[in-house]
Amino acid sequence: MTLEFKRLTEIDLIPIVSLNNNPDVLRQMPLGSANFDLSNAKEWVQKKDAQRQQYGYGPWAFLINQKFSGCGGLQYEKGDADLALVLHPDFWGVEK
Repeated sequence: MTLEFKRLTEIDLIPIVSLNNNPDVLRQMPLGSANFDLSNAKEWVQKKDAQRQQYGYGPWAFLINQKFSGCGGLQYEKGDADLALVLHPDFWGVEK
């Protein structure tokens, strides 16, 4: 198994939309919405990348065996750094 970290701006938006609309993922994300579309994804990625430039940290895209599997890391939240992790269910338990 290979694990890579990339900036979210390097990832195609379609898998990000898929991740954020997955019912199993949404059950774990109280602020999530099943109406997350390409426009939302583009804005979301831009905001996350802006955090990296403004605060020096931001979430990363995770790739397992070169396939987008989720995202996470430190992100700015209400004046502090928050640790977030969102992983597509297809990758839950990988290499267990």
